[in-house]
Amino acid sequence: MVTTDAQVEGLFKRMSEGKPLYVSAQKSGMCEKTARKYFSSNRFPSDLKRDRDWATRRDPFSNVWAQVEEKLADDHRLEAKTAFEWLQQQYPGRFRHGQLRTLQRRFHQWRALHGDAKETFFPQDHHPGELGASDFTWMTDLGIMIAGAPFDHLLYHYVLTWSNWEHGTVCFSESYESLSTGLQNAWWRCGGVPEKHRTDRLSAAVNNLDEKRSLTVRCDAQLRHYDVAGQKTNPNSGNENGDVEQRHHRIERAVEQALILRCSRDFATRAEYERFLDELFDRLNAGREKMFEEERRFLRPLPARRLPDYTELREVRENFEQKAQQALQEQSSPLTYPRELLELECVQRREKSVLRRLHESGLPLEKTSTPFRPNFFPESLHTRSRFCGKGRSWTGVRMFWPSAVRVPANPSFWPHWAKSW
Repeated sequence: MVTTDAQVEGLFKRMSEGKPLYVSAQKSGMCEKTARKYFSSNRFPSDLKRDRDWATRRDPFSNVWAQVEEKLADDHRLEAKTAFEWLQQQYPGRFRHGQLRTLQRRFHQWRALHGDAKETFFPQDHHPGELGASDFTWMTDLGIMIAGAPFDHLLYHYVLTWSNWEHGTVCFSESYESLSTGLQNAWWRCGGVPEKHRTDRLSAAVNNLDEKRSLTVRCDAQLRHYDVAGQKTNPNSGNENGDVEQRHHRIERAVEQALILRCSRDFATRAEYERFLDELFDRLNAGREKMFEEERRFLRPLPARRLPDYTELREVRENFEQKAQQALQEQSSPLTYPRELLELECVQRREKSVLRRLHESGLPLEKTSTPFRPNFFPESLHTRSRFCGKGRSWTGVRMFWPSAVRVPANPSFWPHWAKSW
């Protein structure tokens, strides 16, 4: 019978309590001679066991290993099983199937000495209240529908890395406005902010073209408002944001399973779908409640107010009245305002009504901008103009019109809400 470490540990414990050797040996399930050996050496059986460094049988591949090594050196992707099948074809009846494991050990030893260098990963040591991580993930593959129509969207996903408390916000693009809304929703929901916030190299948050400034101006200003230090991952290094990346996979599976139990992927309204997600996150966070309560004690307090969830763009026209009067006097063609910005007070759910009022007013528009995409309402509009350069997606913003907007030269034809321009 082999003596285990647990038996010897029990022997040491009973001997320390002052019991005789023969009594301690009997209670530990070993003879007195064996107990005396371990007690005298003060070592466990695993410490006395020698590692075997000799072969118990002749290596069956010693004569053919040079051929196998040549093929392995040509292409390191060669697998031991493939090489074994090749040897069986070259030497019929010489190698048995039970000898595959021996060849696999030879492959393992060769790769350790001559194979490609392996990338080293260090474990991430998290501390309560230190770090929050976030990223966007597409939810389109889940087949969510709103009132019978496909609902293509993303989820802004935020995770506290120590307790794994998480929160999600529905959005439609990886814009700064989506980042700001989702991040602030998570912070105000959990009641505090961590010391640092980490994201991957989102163009909405990270200056990918200027390494001197790691974060964009708007993202840096928002983090300074909450007294949070910003971090970014290295290029093509998703493992550095591994906590939230892994949670992407798990939250998608959780939503999929919840939809199966619901027996329907169709929701009457977007608000109903968002309540469905909130309830799911509450259930997932319930199992982390104890750790989250402990981490919440280390979170920093929130500021007095939260920042707006939109970006306000304003530009005052120079000599606007002078140009209008000049056009009226000359009875010219409709006045064009190149590279000018006309504010239409489009804030989140008001874009539709503003656009409707614009078209009903009879103001002629040139289609030099990229088409609007109704499935992105109410948060996103896509435009192109000389002012903004390439087409961009603006989410939850006070929308601006490009240089294509023309208005009649006679102000009497203008609608009352446009005369203030």
